Amino acid sequence: MTAESKALRMVTVDRGEGECARSSEKRTAVGGLHDHRPKANHLPPIGLHRSWGELTHTAHTIGPKCTGGTLGARPVARCAILTPARVDGATTVEDWQVAKETRVPDQRVDATMVVMASSDYLDWPDQHLTPSVAANYDKTVSDRSTTEAVVPAVEVLAGLAGDGTAVEFAVGTGRLALPLAASGTVVFGIDFSEAMLSELQKKDGAERIRVTVGDMTETQVCTDAALVYLVFNTIGNLRTQQQQVACFRNAAAHLKPGGSFLIENNVPNLSGLSAGETIRPCDVSPHHLGFDEFTDRVNQILVSHHYFIDGDRVRTLSGAFRYAWPSELDLMAQLAGLTLESRWADWQRRPFTDASKSHISVWRKP
Repeated sequence: MTAESKALRMVTVDRGEGECARSSEKRTAVGGLHDHRPKANHLPPIGLHRSWGELTHTAHTIGPKCTGGTLGARPVARCAILTPARVDGATTVEDWQVAKETRVPDQRVDATMVVMASSDYLDWPDQHLTPSVAANYDKTVSDRSTTEAVVPAVEVLAGLAGDGTAVEFAVGTGRLALPLAASGTVVFGIDFSEAMLSELQKKDGAERIRVTVGDMTETQVCTDAALVYLVFNTIGNLRTQQQQVACFRNAAAHLKPGGSFLIENNVPNLSGLSAGETIRPCDVSPHHLGFDEFTDRVNQILVSHHYFIDGDRVRTLSGAFRYAWPSELDLMAQLAGLTLESRWADWQRRPFTDASKSHISVWRKP
């Protein structure tokens, strides 16, 4: 075994499936939030789940290793996901009854969350509650924070808001709320992660955003908004269909007649998986590796695994999300009394087609 192959502790996990959600996707709900964050000696034992693959790590590969076929090309018989050696300080993977364990003494490997078993996804805490995740959030979404990425989005949002008020669900660190408020729109922001809101408050212009700590499925800050918006696939952080429907209904409750609810979301791409495959890469680059694991097709759950590489440090992040097709979101909107008005492939308002990988959808309240 090479020195590089000892850099990560090795853990076998239950087999599942995935689609690229967000590298730091947002939040579920908080109203009566219970603290489900893992405590030492209280993590689900990995021994309860089926072992399905030999884990390896080389200088060039971090993530799933598949045998019996080529990832993304042929049916795969067995896959595995690497989990780094340390989990948030005191909570370690020893609590998961790890069968294999190797590590280079001077290799610094940090983890903010271990790979979750498919049976645990509903109870697993949203990673954005973790201060270390919030502190690194802007860095992990830096490609979405460029002028080229932000300006078209703000133009769309400002146009829909007009002279009225906008409410951002899961406002996070203010990537879009800050420039939207700077453009003159009155912006309310709701988020259940105090850690994310703390990062927002450190930024210039944060005083323009009226922030509320709360649950986007039930917290209400006004009834006369011209626009409610939820971006960057964050509807998927609500891990049940019932929660997602509740989000639509809460958005409708915020809107004045004629107001709009906008969602930016990926289009699920299960067609990219060959028979027997459950894992597909969503990004392979020098400083980031991302893999989506489709763990539950019945309930439409994927787990998105990310490895952020910075010199001799590897920071990991895994989160569970519920994926939904545009047609299902249209039905949720109908249940909330909203009607589809527009759907584009991106913020430049290019036409949405059957080849589009994402969509910007706008529903109107009568």
